[in-house]
Amino acid sequence: YGFDKSKPVFGNLPADETAKGYGAEGRGNSRRQTYAAMVSNMDRNIGRILAALQEAGMEENTLVLFHSDNGAAPNEGGTSGPLRGLKFQEWDGGVRAPAIVRWPAAFPGSRRLEQVMGYIDIAPTIREIIGINTKPAQPYDGISMLSVWKGRTKSVDRSLYLGYGSIVTNRWKLVKADAGNEKMKAGEDLVFDMQKDPFEKTNLREANPGIYKKLAMEVAVFDSIRSAYEVPPYSEGRKNFKAPKDWKIE
Repeated sequence: YGFDKSKPVFGNLPADETAKGYGAEGRGNSRRQTYAAMVSNMDRNIGRILAALQEAGMEENTLVLFHSDNGAAPNEGGTSGPLRGLKFQEWDGGVRAPAIVRWPAAFPGSRRLEQVMGYIDIAPTIREIIGINTKPAQPYDGISMLSVWKGRTKSVDRSLYLGYGSIVTNRWKLVKADAGNEKMKAGEDLVFDMQKDPFEKTNLREANPGIYKKLAMEVAVFDSIRSAYEVPPYSEGRKNFKAPKDWKIE
C-alpha cells in the first residue's frame, strides 16, 4: 500500500500497521515508496518472529535463514545500487542477493562471508546440520556450506552456473555473448575478476585465456543438459490445467 490517504489501502490493517512510520504521507503511491514500506513491514515482522523464539526459549538452537531469490526488479521499485544489471539478467545486479544465517548456539558472534553460494546449497547444508548421512535419492546439484558457516573452512572454491552461458567462482565470472537471454546482450564473451571488479566493468578474457577456456568448458557441460520433460512457458500451466475463474496474468 502507499501513503496518500486519497488512495486505497489494501485490506483492513490494525491500528499499529497503518501508514504511520512507513513513510511520509501525501507523497503518493510511488512504487519505490511502497517498496520501502514493504521492506520496513517485513523487517518488523521478522523481528516479531525472532522475539517469539526468544520468549519460547528456542532462540539459541534455532537456525534462521533469510535470503532473497534474485536481484532487484526496477518495475517494482527495486534498485541494484552500484551493481551492474537487474532481475532477469546474469549480471551481478540480477543474481547476487543478500543472505543472513542466524544460529547463536553454532555461530557465536558475527562474521561476513564472501562465498559463492546458491539456493541449491541449502538442502545439502541442512542435511549435514541435522545429521542425515544417507545418500539422497538423486544427487544434489549443490554442496554443503556448513564448514564455511562454522568457520572451519575459509571458503569453498566452486563454480556456480547462473544460466544463459554465465558462470561464477569465488573470483572469476564468465558471461557468454548472446547466450539466449533476450534481456541481456553482452556482444562478446566477457571474463571479470569479481574480487577486484565487482561492478563488471573490465573484460579480462584476453589477459586470462586459461581461465576463459576452463569456464567456457564448464558452461558447455551445463548447457548440454536437457530436461527430462518439457517445461511449459512461464505464463502457461501444465497440460489439462484449469485455472480458477478469477485467475489472471497481468
